[in-house]
Amino acid sequence: MTLGNVVRTLAYTYDVGLFLTVPPEGVSCSTRIQRVAEAVYAGGMVTGMVLWGLGLCWYILAFAMVVDHVLKNRDFFFLSKFSVGLWAITFAIGVFATATTTLASELHSPAFKVLGTILSVQVALHWLYVSCMTIYKACDGTIFAAPEVASFEGKVTVRWARERKSAEDDRDLEKAHNPRPSVNMP
Repeated sequence: MTLGNVVRTLAYTYDVGLFLTVPPEGVSCSTRIQRVAEAVYAGGMVTGMVLWGLGLCWYILAFAMVVDHVLKNRDFFFLSKFSVGLWAITFAIGVFATATTTLASELHSPAFKVLGTILSVQVALHWLYVSCMTIYKACDGTIFAAPEVASFEGKVTVRWARERKSAEDDRDLEKAHNPRPSVNMP
């Protein structure tokens, strides 16, 4: 949408065009430039709305997943379950809030203005929560401790590893990997 605004400003204010060809008879150069500028602006607006719609679908899906997880696990927002991975959602919501406020200013829509304000407040609150929890966990020394892995208690199974039955199996495995007999040098 910014590209469309810039092209319109150049075409209407400064009479600067995108093409340097000679216009056909009866069409002034500025009229042709303005048509191209309007087409670029309209294309940018359509693209912006499509991408905003995709962002809205993502936002609804992410919000539903967080609400579902909170309903199943009440201590989701407490210290024991915090993960630095929550920083990832901050950027996405921030981009969606910025796109919403940009559309609000372009379309002069009160609905987009209200939605953009709500999303901006949500981004600010989310950023405040995640930054406070990150600072606390960094001072506590448990910022990189993953609560999901705690249930393994140091016993991570490797599915492709062969079970060792005896020392003889180890010798057979060594022979398979080193087929040349060892030569003793004098």
